Amino acid sequence: MNGAPNRKKQSNQFRLYARGLPGKLVFTKLRSLFQHSELRLSSADVVIIEKSSEARIYCFKFGSLVFINVPYEESQQIINKIRKTHGLEPSPDHIVEDDFILLIGKEVKIDFNSVTIPKWDEDWVLGICEVLAKSNALEIAEYKSEGLLRESESLTRRLKKGGWFRPSRNELLDFLNRALLVRHSLLTQLAILDQPEQVWEDEQLYQLYTKMIEHFEIHSRVENIEKMLQLCAEVSEFQLELFNAMRSEILELIIIILIMVEIIQLLI
Repeated sequence: MNGAPNRKKQSNQFRLYARGLPGKLVFTKLRSLFQHSELRLSSADVVIIEKSSEARIYCFKFGSLVFINVPYEESQQIINKIRKTHGLEPSPDHIVEDDFILLIGKEVKIDFNSVTIPKWDEDWVLGICEVLAKSNALEIAEYKSEGLLRESESLTRRLKKGGWFRPSRNELLDFLNRALLVRHSLLTQLAILDQPEQVWEDEQLYQLYTKMIEHFEIHSRVENIEKMLQLCAEVSEFQLELFNAMRSEILELIIIILIMVEIIQLLI
């Protein structure tokens, strides 16, 4: 099934629904959810599931799904099954999803929520789906980064108050670890700035892919996330240094007190 889904071919319009998940996908786990004949490995980073002659699903390893012509109710059922098999907790307070329309027309054109290409082409459709998937994955990273930034501000206020309000060393280390994990996920797992191989083999596809990247502001969003995570890491490291300095001062004070007590005992 390498052509366009049949039902929508006459109208030249395809509904794309993208959904981000809070974790990476393991392709071997997808085998238990779909028939072997439905699975098609496009590359090491994406599996295409041919649900029927009318519908398909692009599953990206970094944790995003793009549905084409799949009814919304069915897509939600599939998402829940994938989430359960991967042990991914739902995020009711922040669901990352996007609706996009793929049109077949005379010229390449990108609008607010649609893109037009001259014909159905597997590489072109994969490129479009990949940008949608990366945008979803970025939104999850943005959500996590903004949460870490708010938490960093809270820790700083507690540290300023001192006393029992002061965060513990374990809290600071845990926070720094989570910030580094989000950054690692962004830079290595998502490979946001990497371009798929098929883009380099087609000049028109390269131009479309580049425009899609600009349309979804991928580069600027990555930079903003990196700045937020860098700020979180720097604040956390400073807090740890301050915490260690304060603990050293307390230890020095305890040593001085013990020495004074010993001297007093000798003088008595």
